Amino acid sequence: MPPELRAEDLDACRAKLRAGSKSFALASKLLPRGVREPTAVIYAFCREADDAVDAPSDEPLDAVDRQQRRLERVFAGAPANDPVERALAVVVERFAVPRARFDALLEGFAWGAHGRAYAALEELESGQPIKAPEVLVAKISDEQIAEWKARFGGAGA
Repeated sequence: MPPELRAEDLDACRAKLRAGSKSFALASKLLPRGVREPTAVIYAFCREADDAVDAPSDEPLDAVDRQQRRLERVFAGAPANDPVERALAVVVERFAVPRARFDALLEGFAWGAHGRAYAALEELESGQPIKAPEVLVAKISDEQIAEWKARFGGAGA
């Protein structure tokens, strides 16, 4: 059985969500209860990673490397004594979140650090990772949506 999400860790993640995006924080309240908490946790990691890469005092690629090490700890079930890492370790174990999604995010940060970009929107359809991690382009099948609804409950569940 996966470990429980600590209330203080979840509170820290929710605070990052509220501080990082008031509109997303408000919109997330419309999510089914079963996905609100994991969404806040995942958002908190992504927000911290983005902030680290954008920090003016840091080399972006060094920041990407540090975020990769964070993911290694999280997916090994050995998070640092950090509320976001601890919460993310619980969420990825409990919900079997694939590491590839996080790796793609960090790859996008690395591309941005190198100035790599697409010349046209059509290039996004090639299945290649995108430059701006803020833009999430996902092809979600009807089967995946049905599985999520069954697992987490429908809207307002």
